Amino acid sequence: MELSMILLKNLIITKKLDEATAVLLKEKLLLITGQPGIGKTTLAEIILVERAKHGYKIYKVENITEAENVISKNDDEKQIFYFDDFLGANYFEIVNAQKTETQLTSFVDRVKNTPNKYLILTTRTVILNHAIEKYEKISHSKLSSHQFEIKLTDYTRFEKALILYNHLYFKGIREELYKSILNEKFYKTIIENKNYTPRIIEFITDNSKIETLNSSAYLQFILNNLNNPKEIWRYSYNNQISYLDRCLLITLFTFEGNSFENDLITAFQARLEFEKTEHTLIYTK
Repeated sequence: MELSMILLKNLIITKKLDEATAVLLKEKLLLITGQPGIGKTTLAEIILVERAKHGYKIYKVENITEAENVISKNDDEKQIFYFDDFLGANYFEIVNAQKTETQLTSFVDRVKNTPNKYLILTTRTVILNHAIEKYEKISHSKLSSHQFEIKLTDYTRFEKALILYNHLYFKGIREELYKSILNEKFYKTIIENKNYTPRIIEFITDNSKIETLNSSAYLQFILNNLNNPKEIWRYSYNNQISYLDRCLLITLFTFEGNSFENDLITAFQARLEFEKTEHTLIYTK
């Protein structure tokens, strides 16, 4: 049975599911990459559900040590290890600690060479490329091989339309708001916007955010969040990255475009000195 383009509650499965499943079954290692909000986690979780139906035990792990502690010595035991954003929250631990970096690459090799063991990893493209470029053990490992990678770059217009319709239908937004999207084919404005991602569609169809809006206010709400999706990322900015990470982001945006790494480092150090003086930030160089 082909899994492409199946319509499910709150999600659309595109042809990438077939491709990703094929890679996982053949290579035993699947690396899903793409920009934030593109659907990496959703794709991984769909695959996990499908594998669970085939008798696999699913282990969502936060680090390689945790995975090492639960991997079975029984070759007949079916296990899949899932490491979401493995170069995100754990990035500095992986690239700065030689032992941890070795653990990562060694665990990949162990899974590859052990029957009935599989590994799914997700990461943002820019972080993976940086790690491959700068860190020898990662660049020489299987993680740098494109044969294990599924890239989520963009969706077709048809897939974007299906994702939009699916969220509108299953979230049961008011008929008044639903019709406002159909009027004058406003849905085309949504699916053709350069900032379109499934995460934004989920946000603009969240009833808790739109329940008090009328038709015109709802269309403006959609446009505002497509053209300037700051609210979508506010929670991640405030709660999912550290204070120093926020300082680095603020520093990066002051360049208003591309910057050389050395210039960014110099500016960031100056920012840290400012934070230390003005906000009593304590940090170790």
